[in-house]
Amino acid sequence: MRFLLKVTIYVIYALYSLVCVFMNSLLLLCIHRHTPQYFKNFGIFIKMHSIFNLIVYLCYFVYIPFYITLVCFISRMHIVQDGTISYKRAMIYLYCIALPAPCAFLVTFLISKTDDDVMVGILNATYPHYYEEGLMISGNESILTIPMKIVMIIVVGLILPVFGVMIFFRQVTFARVRKSKNTVTQKTRGKQKELLRMLTLQACLPFVQILAVVTFLLGYFNIVNHPLLESISIILAETPSLFSPIITFRYVPSYRKEARRIFGIPKPKKKGEKNSNSNSNSSSQVQMEAELEGICFELIRADLFRITDVHMDTSNAMVVDIIYNLDEHLRTHFATFSWPVVLNDRVLEICHSIWTLTKFVELTLEYTPEKKVGFFRRIGNYIQAVVFNGLRNAYGLERP
Repeated sequence: MRFLLKVTIYVIYALYSLVCVFMNSLLLLCIHRHTPQYFKNFGIFIKMHSIFNLIVYLCYFVYIPFYITLVCFISRMHIVQDGTISYKRAMIYLYCIALPAPCAFLVTFLISKTDDDVMVGILNATYPHYYEEGLMISGNESILTIPMKIVMIIVVGLILPVFGVMIFFRQVTFARVRKSKNTVTQKTRGKQKELLRMLTLQACLPFVQILAVVTFLLGYFNIVNHPLLESISIILAETPSLFSPIITFRYVPSYRKEARRIFGIPKPKKKGEKNSNSNSNSSSQVQMEAELEGICFELIRADLFRITDVHMDTSNAMVVDIIYNLDEHLRTHFATFSWPVVLNDRVLEICHSIWTLTKFVELTLEYTPEKKVGFFRRIGNYIQAVVFNGLRNAYGLERP
């Protein structure tokens, strides 16, 4: 019976760990293969989150992902406010906010560790039927030492305060998203809200670890002692690292699509879809929407920082009036080249936002007439690069 229980525990834990390693490895691969440009710097946090989720199962370092979630909330607020976040600022947030508490946890836990020989003696004296030759016996003789008290404060005491800070940044970010309705498209606001929901769910995951502490205390105070209960403590402590990538796939469409592409899973057809051209059509529209929204971000950034230069890569020329007739220009281009893209309402909404933002920036920035013409031309050039170069190269859309 005891042998069967041990094998069962090993199998459950092995399966649990393999699923976690697989999901986080898949997410890292998707991040590496396809992260949109406008999502690149924020994607650093998701990448670090996945890396440390893997470390949880390989090295049992369980608290860094929680603090990376806190950094994600702060960065999301920064992105909503300023339109982007620099790589340098992202690294500062990681090093100054995400690392200190987990590193303190690791150091104090190692300091408080009792000698293995002492723990073997305690185990033999207290639970002789637990001891087996060839196993690693490690632990802490008492939780009343100063290092262990620090560990318990980090493990239990900081969860609620840090969660409260996350909720604060969440509410502030939601408020700023609502205020941005005049300068950001409805789709962009929807994406921001979806990402905040993702972060909120990930912020709730560490509460599962409190259950792990409860099961530990049940054994520590001799209320219940059983190998299965002790194994559950470890599994519960590592549960957030399993569900975190699942939540990310649920709320980040680009990674979900890349995962489908890796395994050759076709995109589920919506009602009314009759042929395979609709998939290409939909993919092209999604790409165009994302690229055009990148223009919106540049315009917002231009106004927020009062800059007189917007850096955009292009090698083509475009007349200034494309700004004022953007939707008609796009319709003409796609009709002329017979590209399988239809300008849906969402694309037209983004085009209108680009026109509105361009006028908004024009009015709020004290440009000379020469600088205004240059500004419009740079925006127009970038739009042309999106339409002709980006879509044609990404989806093989060629002129007939």
